[in-house]
This record gives sequence, C-alpha cells and structure tokens, in this order.
Amino acid sequence: MQNHHIRLLIAIMAISLSGLVWLQYRWVMEAISVKEARFDQTVNEVMQKVVFRMEKLETARLMWERLSQTSNLPPNGIQLTVTNNSIITGADTARQIAAIPPAVVANCPDDSATNNHVVFIRKSKSPASGGAFLGVVLEAAPENFGPGVMVTQVVNNSPAKAAGLKEGDIITALDSEPVFSAHDIQELVAKHSAGDEVIIRYKRPRLFNSPALLTRNYIRKDSAALNRQNNTFIQAGIFPASGQKADSQAVWPDNLDTTALATLAARMEQNYEHIQSIAVEMMLVNKPINERFDKLALETTLKSTLQDAGIDIPFEYCLLAKDNCNFNNNVVYTNSPHFPVEPHLLNTPYRKIIGQEAVFTPTAELLLHFPQQKKYIYNSSLFMLGSSLLFNLIIMAVFAFTMHTIIRQKKLSDMKTDFINNMTHELKTPISTIKLACEILTDKNLVKTEERIERYAGMIQEENSRLQDHVEKVLQFARLEKGNLKLNIERIDMHRVLLEAAQKTMLRVNKQHGNITTNLQAANATVDGDLLHLTNVIYNLLDNAVKYAKPDVPPQIVIATCNLENNLIIAVTDNGIGMGKDTINKIFEQFYRVPTGNIHNVKGFGLGLSYAKLMVEQHGGAIKASSRLGKGSTFEVNLPLAQ
Repeated sequence: MQNHHIRLLIAIMAISLSGLVWLQYRWVMEAISVKEARFDQTVNEVMQKVVFRMEKLETARLMWERLSQTSNLPPNGIQLTVTNNSIITGADTARQIAAIPPAVVANCPDDSATNNHVVFIRKSKSPASGGAFLGVVLEAAPENFGPGVMVTQVVNNSPAKAAGLKEGDIITALDSEPVFSAHDIQELVAKHSAGDEVIIRYKRPRLFNSPALLTRNYIRKDSAALNRQNNTFIQAGIFPASGQKADSQAVWPDNLDTTALATLAARMEQNYEHIQSIAVEMMLVNKPINERFDKLALETTLKSTLQDAGIDIPFEYCLLAKDNCNFNNNVVYTNSPHFPVEPHLLNTPYRKIIGQEAVFTPTAELLLHFPQQKKYIYNSSLFMLGSSLLFNLIIMAVFAFTMHTIIRQKKLSDMKTDFINNMTHELKTPISTIKLACEILTDKNLVKTEERIERYAGMIQEENSRLQDHVEKVLQFARLEKGNLKLNIERIDMHRVLLEAAQKTMLRVNKQHGNITTNLQAANATVDGDLLHLTNVIYNLLDNAVKYAKPDVPPQIVIATCNLENNLIIAVTDNGIGMGKDTINKIFEQFYRVPTGNIHNVKGFGLGLSYAKLMVEQHGGAIKASSRLGKGSTFEVNLPLAQ
C-alpha cells in the first residue's frame, strides 16, 4: 500500500468517526432536551395542581369561618351533614356540624349520583306521623327523573326546611329504603319518634341552582294543599324568588322548546358560578395574602405534589403579592436562604398566578426554582451518556490502534525492503569476490604459482567466513525473536571481554588514525551470562562507533565501567555523527538503519542494535542510548552482577 493510499484511508476513517461522534452528540443533546421539556411540563402541571388546591383550600377555609359564626344547632336540634355516601350517626352528627352549609349543598352538581343526608326529626307531635313529621308536601316525580317522590312544598321551621330540602327535590330513598310514593314516606316516617335520625337520599336538578330565580317545572292541576301524590307535570314556568311579586305573564306555553330550556339552564348555571366566585372574592377583599394562604400548607402541598410527580430534588419557592412593584417588599413566603431574594428565583420560568381571574382581591404569584435541575436531568440520562461516551471511546481507540498498526506495518514493510536490499548488497560482495577468485584459479591461461594459489584460496576462505557470518546473524536473530534461542549461562568477567573486543577493533580504528580508550572503574565486573552473545553485543556497539564516525575525523572511542548498587554499567562513547531525537527513538527497532542518503557507505542489515537490545534483556539487563547530532553518541548497558 502506497503512502497516499494510507493517507486517504486515514482521512476517510477520521471523517466517518467524526460524523459518528457528532451524531452521537446530537442524539444525546436531543434526548436531554426532551427530558428538559418533560421536566418543564411536569413542573407546570404540578404548579397548576398546587394553585388549584390552594384556591380550593382558601374557599373551604372561608366557608368554614363563615359557617363557624352561625353553626350553632337550632332549638329543635336539626342539621344537614353531607357525608359522601357514608352515614354519621348519634352524637357524632351533633359534634361534626355542617362542614358545608345548605346553600353550598344546593349548588353541588346534583345531576350526579345522589348523596346521603342525615336529618334530626323535629321534636314535635303530629297525629299523622305518630309524633314525628318532616314538614314536606309530596307528589309523584316526573318520569324522566326516574323513581322517587318530588317535594312540592317545604313547611317553614320544619326539619326538612332546616335540613336544606327545597321544592323540586326528588326524594329517592329514606333510611336506605327506596320510595315510590308519598305513602311510602309516610309509612317510613311513622316508624320514628321525635328526635330520631332519618337518612334521606334525594336528587336536585341543576335548574334549581340559581339563587335569583326559583324555577318550578310543575303546575298542579288542583289546589289541594295536602294530597298531591297523584299530580303530574303539565307545563313549565318561572316564578320570582321568595319575597318578589309574581308576574302573571311568566307562565311558558305548553310547547316550549326543550333546547331553549337547556340553554337557559346552562346560562343560569354559568352566571351563578360567576356570582359565587365574586361573592367569595368580596369576602376576601380586605384580607392580606399571608392570611389567605398558609405557608405550611403551601410548602406541604408543593413537596407532596412534586413527589407524586416523581420530582424529589431540593427546590426554592417564593410567593409574591402582586399589589406593588417592589420585589423585595412583596415577598410573602419563601424558603430561600437569601434575602433579598436572588434573581435566579425571581427570573425563574416556573411561575403561576393564584387567583388569576380575581376582580376585587389582589392576586399572588407562585415562583419555583430548582438549584439542582441540570444535575437531576443529567443524572437521569447518566446511563445513556455513559454508554455513548464508552462506545465512542472504544471506537476512537480502535481507530487509533488501527491507524497505528497500518503505519507500523507500512514502516516495517519499508524496513524489510531496505533489509533485503542491504542483505543483497552485503552478500553480493563476498559472492563476487569468491567468484572472481575461482575464475582466476580455473583460468588455464594464467600461471598458477603456489603463492598465487594460497592468496586466492585465502581470499575465498575469508569471504566465505564473512558470508557465513551474515547468514548466521540473520538466523540467530530470527531464533532469538521467536524465543527458540537457548543461552549457555556461565560466570563471565566482563572486563576481559571488553579488553579483547577493544584489541580486535583497534586494527580498524588505527586504519582511520583513531584510538580506543578504556576506563574500567568497576570493582566487580563478574556477571552470569552467555559469553558468545555478550561478546557479540560489545562488538556490535564498537562496530557502530567505527561505522558512524565522521568523515576525515579520527574516531575516538571510550569504554568505561562502574558499579551501581548490584549492577554493572558498561558505557561505550564515540565522537561520531550522532543522532537526532527522532532517530534515537527508532535505533533499537528491527531492520532500522540510520539514513545516510543514497550513498551506501555504511554496511549492515539494521539488526545489530535490535539484536543487542533483545540479548541484554534476555540477561535481565537494559540498554539505552543518548546522543546529540554532530556530537557523538553514548550507549549504556546495565547488567546484573553475579550472585
């Protein structure tokens, strides 16, 4: 693979990886944005619920206060209690006085399921009821209301009047017994005595909810006052409320459109809701915000509603009165530790108005801030973020390793090509010399003297030994790299090895008018190792010092030793061409040779220093090099001393 192909491959893989990482980042950001939007929606829903509950609690508290002012039992001991389909009996009823007054009960959604009501029968005697009576006049209920008996008149100061029964109510059961006629009610009431409890179940049509108009959807056929159970409805009419004079033209015709009646009822219902809301406001108009809303109730409602929504992190809230513009003065309640309230709470996007539709009363604004909102959202996405980051790191690591492997293999391929070229050159020289000597010896035209034959025979022998050394060096390195080389360990005096190697190398150095100096300072130079391989290591270092000497500069080589703890340090220093930082990091790599241009003036395969490094490490030692370009190099071998 050529270099430009590798660069193109790296560029394509880098672009693909960058695109993948960008898509992962966008996906994670989108997921976090969705979680933030869901968090915002949940908080807004929570605040809406809290505002609704606080407004409802405010209305309930107002009703309780109004009721507590007039909640004494009347002289005859009658009172209505709404019990949500449960029955309050005996003394409990007397103690739990009317949580909702009769006016409120009349305005409840009456077209839903009927409610149970407890009534104390008035302590008065009536011959018709055996000493007890309700004080109502009854007739059959219309067919569209189902079974039951309609109340057509309520006697003043009677138990039914005090209990809140009104004309038009449909009584469906008494003491859990269904009733279908006034006679059924008379029989059931006759079983009681004055002071007993009677449970009445009734329905009230929505059309009777207006406080301004009393709607009667019946007109009696006859004027009998006490016997009306057989009467039926014949038309509808609207009459003024109590205390107003009736309009003789207020009777509607028989063919009155039922849709018009329904529309009228809906408008009356809506108008009454507005009237009721304004009435509540008028009762609160002079109350400050801190008296209308309780701080503990607000905090408890906020905390419980947030927990129900799955948000269980610290929050700061602030309740502001909206009747002035000074933020620091209109803070009603807050749990923020800072005062004045910090801008991050005042500028929060989570805010709701309490009493937004109020006309007379000042409104309040509820602000909510979550200091750990970002942390909460990111923690909820931690698994997704961690997984995405982990896979991206794995992909990038694999990409980097792949690129490193490709580049390394390319360099190794180039070095192997150089090795083959160098090996061909190194082997070609002795082969050519041997071939030439053989041609001379076999040439019949040349005079073959004994001296000439010995000279050419010695030349052949020398070049053959040289060729054998090259081949043996390659095979030896291959065995060492595969781990098949076995060392012949013996006790060795490294000072003797260094002196012998220096003496043999001196012949080559003297040809270049150089010198080898020994400075053997080590007190103990004995190591356990393979003599042959350690000798080759020293020869390789001295050979490099000679080969890479400066041109026309006599080589000066220094061999020094010393002891460091339990190690022998051997240093070989020269004054050769030296190496740069890029080169010195590669000299121990297999097949690497210091570049000298296109001139092949340095012989070798690029295996000498690689072989030296592997062999020193096989003996439990280490080798390192230091050099400056143009100043020479120093190779330092560290071997453990013999024990």
